[in-house]
Parts: sequence; structure tokens; C-alpha cells
Amino acid sequence: MIVEKKHILTWISFPDEEKIKPSLTTVYLQCDYRKRLFTHIRQPFTTYLIDLNLSKQQLLERYSKKLRQNIKRAQKAGIIIERDQNPAAVILLFAPTAQEKKLNPISEANFRTKVHFLITRAIHPKYGVLAAHAYQLDLPSQRVQGLYNASAFRQYTDDSDLQYLCGQANSLLYHEDFVYFRKLGYKTYDFGGYGGNASGVDYFKDRFGGTVTTQYNYYPIWYFLVRKVRQAWKK
Repeated sequence: MIVEKKHILTWISFPDEEKIKPSLTTVYLQCDYRKRLFTHIRQPFTTYLIDLNLSKQQLLERYSKKLRQNIKRAQKAGIIIERDQNPAAVILLFAPTAQEKKLNPISEANFRTKVHFLITRAIHPKYGVLAAHAYQLDLPSQRVQGLYNASAFRQYTDDSDLQYLCGQANSLLYHEDFVYFRKLGYKTYDFGGYGGNASGVDYFKDRFGGTVTTQYNYYPIWYFLVRKVRQAWKK
């Protein structure tokens, strides 16, 4: 169970069912349990899970043919994987996506309250970092959640071959990360959301042969109302 404190709130990810209790200062995230709390608003959301109990070969067999091809091409291109807690590459690569899709940008401040996180990068010997991921880790519950993922795709708008290479590097990075987390003892990887967009990001996730499931977030009533007002103000 991951506990993070942000100002006057405590954020708990992957909580055990008995840990979900009435509170005006606690946000519960990514719960598998549907409970009624008089202090909270419960919001269901759909996400996409990968079973890390599967062997490396079993994972590959669940992937689509296209995905397996992309992984092999990235391997042949000499792409290597690095892992640490330096978010610089994720921040840099995510910026064009945030600007184009009008998302909130990320910075080092997004990681200051996090202790149990990991950054992974796919690095090409010539072009440098082509993809980077940020993960939230919870060893007690044996779960990993994707926080951010980004690639250099938008840096090569005039070179479709390099854009394809970025996509291949991103595919390889996910696969190698699954294998890595599996060896560390994690049992479930959570992509962190699934919106049912058959032609977009969800189409990419579907290539991994995972499972669509429903989880729940619990927000204190006052905080939920503040979020609603802020969202309406932004519109």
C-alpha cells in the first residue's frame, strides 16, 4: 500500500479493503473494492491489466503479431534499456504530447512526494532516448501502475522512419519492463486507464493481450466538489 501526503490530504494507492475507512483527509486510489463511505464520493474507472504471473514466453504469445514484430525490430536496432529514478527524459518527451493534447505538463514536482517509483528508458545508440516510462510501485500488493509514458515520436515529424522506430522502442520498453517487474516479484501491471478508444491509445494497449477491469477511486466529498468546480472553470 503506497501512502503519499499532499498538503492536507493523504493519498493511498492500492489499499487493502480493511484500510478503506471514512475520512475527510484521505484519497483512496486504484481500489479493487466497491464500498460505501459517507465521507467519500466513489468514482469507478476502467483500466487495463497485464498478468505478470505469466512467463516471458507466455507474455509474448499473448501479444499481437504486429507487436512482436516491433519488439524484434527494436532489438535488432540495438536499443538498450536503462532504469533509475531520474525523471528528466519523461518530462522532456512528455512536453510535446501535453501541449498537443492540452494535458497538464509534468515536472520534477510530480515526483517529489513519490518514493516508490521507477523511470525506464529505451535508448538508441545513435538517436538517444526514444521512449521513457514512469511507474508507481507497490511491492506489498505486488502491483505496478503506469504513471506516464512518452516517446520522441513528435520530435521527428518530418521522418516517418524515425517515428516508426520510436513506436518500436516504446513497444520493446513495455515488454522489457514487464519481464523486469515479473523478476522482482510483482504480479500485476496496471496501464492506468482504458477509455475504449479502439483507434487510439487503447488500441495500442490491446496489442498486449491484457484484461479490461473496473477499479475505484474514493475522494472526500469536499475535495470532490472542489475538483468539479476547477474542471468546470477550466472549460
